[in-house]
Amino acid sequence: AVYSSAAGQPVSAKAVPWTIALSPALAQDKAVQAALSDLNEIATSCGIQFSIPRVQTALAGQVVVISRTGGKKAADLLRLHTSKWMPVRNPEGYKIVTMGREPDKALLLSGGSPLGVAYGLYWLYDRMRVSKTLPDLTIEKEPTLAIRMTRNMVSSKADLHRALRFGLNTVFGENPLHLIPW
Repeated sequence: AVYSSAAGQPVSAKAVPWTIALSPALAQDKAVQAALSDLNEIATSCGIQFSIPRVQTALAGQVVVISRTGGKKAADLLRLHTSKWMPVRNPEGYKIVTMGREPDKALLLSGGSPLGVAYGLYWLYDRMRVSKTLPDLTIEKEPTLAIRMTRNMVSSKADLHRALRFGLNTVFGENPLHLIPW
């Protein structure tokens, strides 16, 4: 699938093409889908075009490889040394490493779980908002707090996307005081 702009217009022919490789299980995860959707919006404004091929064999060109555990399959897709893919310990943590140079650049994103992958994608989204490009990165992040929540009620999809973007893992659809009988 080739993403198009938020207005439904095709991405410019001058857009820099990047291929996103991820497992079917991650592609079906709702948090990852939300993060990819938002990442695509910022990419379009930066002149970057993402595509996710249905069949993922050996990849060439500029690639974003997303893996839940930083496993061997992702490294095999790019024929990389697996030492760059050390597992992420915290399920909500992630690791992002840029390898190579254009036109064969690869950005490797590994998360401890699908939620960790989503947090990593949103961190990448934020960096793209600042730099207006897909920056070279070497970073590993783990949340300091086990529970990160908002006091505000979540009432829309946009609120859920924002909660993921800011790394929240607990949200309320209504006043939490109504959940517990006093």
